[in-house]
Amino acid sequence: MPRLQSKNLNIIDVLGRIGDIRAIKPLIELLKDTAEDVKKTASTALSNIGEPAVRELIPLIKSQDRNCLL
Repeated sequence: MPRLQSKNLNIIDVLGRIGDIRAIKPLIELLKDTAEDVKKTASTALSNIGEPAVRELIPLIKSQDRNCLL
């Protein structure tokens, strides 16, 4: 894994650990990324944020967007 990608994954992880709800929408957008490790890390970060993220994910789940990892 290139160093820049590894650094980005760490940033995504930290956003989830901080739990700031302002990170929810950008993290949801990352679920549409083509890189599986980015989608998985964003999914975990959203899970760490918890219930506020779930409310934002409901429309995405209802849309059944096949590009997202949920």
